[in-house]
Amino acid sequence: MIIKKRFKTEEITSESILDFISTSVEDFGISETTIVRLSVCTDEIVSNILNHSHAKYIDVTVEVEHNVPTISVSFTDDGEPFNPLIEAEEPDFSQPLDERKEGGMGVYMVKKMARNVTYSRNDRQNIFTICI
Repeated sequence: MIIKKRFKTEEITSESILDFISTSVEDFGISETTIVRLSVCTDEIVSNILNHSHAKYIDVTVEVEHNVPTISVSFTDDGEPFNPLIEAEEPDFSQPLDERKEGGMGVYMVKKMARNVTYSRNDRQNIFTICI
C-alpha cells in the first residue's frame, strides 16, 4: 500500500506529518517500537527540512509492505540540495558533550534507528527515504 500527501511548509509541523504517517499505518499492526522510531526520525527529518532547506513543500510517501513488517517513508522537498548522509558531520563521541560541535546528532540517530536510509536528488528535489 502506498499513501502520499503534500504539505506546504508554512502550514505544517513535525506533528502534523507524524499524524499522517501514524494514521496511514495504524491498520497494519505496526509495533509501538516502530512507531517511536518513526516519530523520532520524522521529527528530525522534517525539522531539518523546515529549518534549513527553504522548501515550499514536503511530499510524504508512506509505503507499507503487507507480508513483511516494513515501512518506508520518503520525504521529498523542493529545497536547497543537501545530502545529509554525506554533508552532515558525524558527532565526535570522543569529545566531552560541552565541547562537541553543534549539529549532526539527529542525522546520526536517524541512521541508527532506520534499517536503511537513502538520499537522492531528482528534478530539483531532495528525496530522503527511511525504511524501518
